[in-house]
Amino acid sequence: MRAKTAILALTLSLVACNSAYLKDVHEPIIVQNCRQLISITERTISGAEVIDAQNARITNFPYLRVNRLLSSFRTEVQNQPFESWVDLLQALGLQDWSIELNNLPPQSFRELDQLTADFFPTISPIQSKLTYCSYALRRFELSQELKRNELKRNAIVPSEYNTWQQVLGLYPLTAIPFRVGIYRWHQQALTTFTSPLLSLLVKGQLILHAPENSTIKLSRKQVAEIIQTSAENPLHIPIPTEPQQQKLFAQFAPHFEIDTASKNDYIGVPQWRDDDNILINTAKPVVFQHISYTRMQSKTLLQLNYSIWFPARPKEWPLDMLGGHLDGIIWRVTLNADGNPLIFDSIHSCGCYHFFFPTQYVHMPKSISLFQEPAFAPQQQFNFNTNQPIIIRIGSNNHYIQKIYLTTAIATEKRHYAFDHADHLRSLTYVNGQNHSLYNEAGIINGTERGERFLFWPMGIPNPGAMRQWGHHATAFIGRRHFDDADLFESILEPLSPTDITGD
Repeated sequence: MRAKTAILALTLSLVACNSAYLKDVHEPIIVQNCRQLISITERTISGAEVIDAQNARITNFPYLRVNRLLSSFRTEVQNQPFESWVDLLQALGLQDWSIELNNLPPQSFRELDQLTADFFPTISPIQSKLTYCSYALRRFELSQELKRNELKRNAIVPSEYNTWQQVLGLYPLTAIPFRVGIYRWHQQALTTFTSPLLSLLVKGQLILHAPENSTIKLSRKQVAEIIQTSAENPLHIPIPTEPQQQKLFAQFAPHFEIDTASKNDYIGVPQWRDDDNILINTAKPVVFQHISYTRMQSKTLLQLNYSIWFPARPKEWPLDMLGGHLDGIIWRVTLNADGNPLIFDSIHSCGCYHFFFPTQYVHMPKSISLFQEPAFAPQQQFNFNTNQPIIIRIGSNNHYIQKIYLTTAIATEKRHYAFDHADHLRSLTYVNGQNHSLYNEAGIINGTERGERFLFWPMGIPNPGAMRQWGHHATAFIGRRHFDDADLFESILEPLSPTDITGD
C-alpha cells in the first residue's frame, strides 16, 4: 500500500510540474482530478506504445478525437450544431480510449488501475472514470467561448505528406518524371480495362467470392429512406442504426472475382502469429466493412467501405520493389440522398492505385495538371443496376482491379464470404492472450514495407507502399490527396440534374 501511494504521489507531482497542466487554481476539484486522471492514462498509453492513430488527438482536448470529415465542420458549427459536433468528437475519443485500454499489456493495465484507484473511487472501471471525466471537462471547458474557439482551431487532422521530404527531394523537379510514370501506368491500366472480359489473362482459377447472405434486397426508395431519416440531426450527417447499416452493406456488397494462382490470391482474416508477425488466415473468406462520409454541394454523403486482405503481393523478380508481405483492397460505394450510388472508387491498402468509377448519376470531367495527379477513371459512366451485384475482377499476384461488370460471372468456383467490422482489426487477439492492433502508432502495419520507399520518398509520403490504417491513405504521388478527404469528390464530380436520373 505504501508503494502504491508513493507511486501515485510521484506521478501526481510530475503532472503538477507539467506546464500544460498548470491550470487556474479556482478550477473545481473535480476538473483538476479529471485532468490528472487523463494525464496518467495518456502517459500509460503512450509508454506502452498502444496509441491508436485512426483518429487524430486534439491539442489541449485529450478527451476528444477528430477525423477529416468532422474537421471540415469546424468553421461552420454554432449553437446546437456545435454541441452535436462535439458529441461526435467525444464519441470518437471514448471509443479510441476503449481500444487503447483494451490493447494495454496486463502489467501496464494493472499499474494504471493502481495509479488511478484513488480518483473517483465510487466509479469503476477506468473506462467509466474516463467517460465521467470526459463529460466533466466538456461541461467546464466548452461553456467558455474562448475554449470553443480554441477547439475549432485545433480540430485538425495532420496531412499524410511530409513537406520536409519534398524539400529534400527537390519536389518541383522530381515530380515531373513521376508525372510521366503515372501517365504511363494509367495508359497500361486503360488497355486492360478496355479489353473484352474473356480476353483477360487467367493465370490460375477464377474464384468468385460472394456474400453469405445476399437475400436482402432494398429498393432505391428504401435506401433513400434510411439515408434521409438517419440524417435528421443538426449536422445532417446520415448515421444509420446498426441493423440499417447491415442492410445497406448487404444491398451494395460486391462480388470479388479473383484469378487464383497461389495461396497469396486467397482472401482472409489478419491474425497475429507467435513470431510477432501478421498472417492472413484464408480458411474462411472475410470482408471488413465500415462507414465513412464525404461532403458534396453542402450535403454529407454516406459511404460504404468493403476491405479484403491477401497474404502477400509476392515479388515477381528479386528486385521487384512493389512486392511484399500482405496486400489489400478497399472498395467504396458513395451514396446520394436519393438512394443511388454516385460513384464507386477503390485503392489498395497502401493508398496506391486509386481508381474512380462514376455511375450514370454523375459526370466526371477530365482534368489535366502538371502538379496534381488526375483522378483516374478507367471505366467512365458505369451503369449501375440495383438488381445485379457488381463483380470486381482482380488479377493474380499483383491484385490489380482489371474490370468491373454486372453480367453473369464466369468464375469456375464460388466461395461465400462473411462480414466483420474493420474496427476489430484495431484490437486483435495476440499470442499471449492480450490484444494488439494490426497497426502501429503511425497507422502502418509493421513488416509490410516495400522497396519503392527508397525511390518514392521525394513525393512526401512516409513509407510509401506499406499497408495503412484508415485515415492514413495518401492516394496521390503528385499533389496531395487523401482517401478520406471530406471534399474529395467536390472538385472532380458533377451530379446530373434530377431530370436526368432514373432509378428503380
